[in-house]
Amino acid sequence: MKRENLAKTVTVILSTLLFIVIGSCFSAFLYKYEMVEVENPKVFLSDDMQLFNADGDKVIDELSFSKMSLGLKPTTGEEDAETNIPITVNDRQGSEGVYAKCNIFAPSGATVKLKNIKFDATENQDKIEQERDNVFVAVKEIDESAVSLENGEAFLGTLPASDEKQLCTFYVWLSAKTGDVFKAVKISFDIYFENIEE
Repeated sequence: MKRENLAKTVTVILSTLLFIVIGSCFSAFLYKYEMVEVENPKVFLSDDMQLFNADGDKVIDELSFSKMSLGLKPTTGEEDAETNIPITVNDRQGSEGVYAKCNIFAPSGATVKLKNIKFDATENQDKIEQERDNVFVAVKEIDESAVSLENGEAFLGTLPASDEKQLCTFYVWLSAKTGDVFKAVKISFDIYFENIEE
């Protein structure tokens, strides 16, 4: 009798675990198609500039944003009064935005711009376009650089002339005002470091 009860108990436990695993995999598979993702941007430089990775020891032409298993979600933290960046967006594990670091060598200084800004959605493209002003990008090292991606181009600010490599930390996040319709979106743009116009 005890063996029969034990066998039934083990069968129930194993069946329950099997359903949990299958359910988790299925929901993760479905959710994958609702995530908001940011593609790694190509970087374009003026002739006298060079771009390096975060450690400054390798030349690169593309930034690699951190990955979020659930994709971008609207931020919950309050915006910093000086930078306009939410306090929950940073360059550490657990950030509510994605981030990428690089070192730029710009001996004459540089303006930082985003171009070719695109929002690709699998559905509700018109409604997604209306939410563009709730998606923000900033460079941590440039004061008041936070701008929305409302238009096809965005100006993030200016880096001073320097004979040293300068660290740049790019943040991308969704405003707390972002609506529920904003899902299944791929955000892409190119980054341009250009000479400062006289």
